[in-house]
Amino acid sequence: MATMTPVTFDGCFGWLHRPKDLRAAACVVLCNPFGYEALSAYRGARELADALAASGVAALRFDYPGTGDSSGNEDDPLRWRAWLDSIKAAVTLLREESGASRVTLCGLRLGATLAALAAHELGGVDDLVLLMPVISGKAYIRELELQQQTWLGAQRALGLELEEEPYGTVGAHGFRLYPDTLALLANVDLERSAESGDAAGGERLARRVLLHDINDSARLRRLAARYEALGAQVQVQFFRRVQQAFAESELQRAAAPRVRRRVALARRDGANGAHRAADRAARVGRAGGPGRPRGGCRPRGIR
Repeated sequence: MATMTPVTFDGCFGWLHRPKDLRAAACVVLCNPFGYEALSAYRGARELADALAASGVAALRFDYPGTGDSSGNEDDPLRWRAWLDSIKAAVTLLREESGASRVTLCGLRLGATLAALAAHELGGVDDLVLLMPVISGKAYIRELELQQQTWLGAQRALGLELEEEPYGTVGAHGFRLYPDTLALLANVDLERSAESGDAAGGERLARRVLLHDINDSARLRRLAARYEALGAQVQVQFFRRVQQAFAESELQRAAAPRVRRRVALARRDGANGAHRAADRAARVGRAGGPGRPRGGCRPRGIR
């Protein structure tokens, strides 16, 4: 049986999942989405990390600074920078603890965006798995604003009195982004970053990149082309239907055995096997979704 150990690093709290013999064929850092989506995916990330560890791949899932059980608050300054730095610190910790040299960053939604940017700053990783990545920060902010206004309208229609929204902030189902984070997020465009933000030392972003989304789009295809131009082997996949991306626990239980079989190939097939394992793990990592809280999800401070 794999082990799950609580860890702390740079003010962050996380869980390290390791194979029973503590020897890892590769390692994976799981990068959370933001806010309610992180709550919805919480149990799915736990089960994914367990499946990876059971198949010989060390995994680390953790809370960004100012979120979950990590130190700080959501309104602290420079959260975006702190989140990026925490992913890089997580890679360092996982390499030291697991002894594995091959690293995969696997992120969901805004976590996929952070993973891609962190990979650039790290000078490249072996594999990058981006699940429904937020490609444009401005578009994501507009999405959050629309969702928040819809939610506020529904509450007011019920006759509820609501406090005024703090000026210059954007609410997101009980979570909030503050002005300095919004300013940095608004400048994020993975297409532009892929074009001009060469990885440190001139290295590739990643050897292999998996883009897994709900549907095709010109923006997604352009992003794939940019990553190919940086020297990565890029694969684009799609959920067959929206429900797969917002899977319930029944799909999770059905997918987990396939994940374990797929990840087991990593030990035999090396880096290519590790990438295919992360590919198959995409379904499990996105269990839950907006409007569908999962069992095991917990608000900040509750394990």
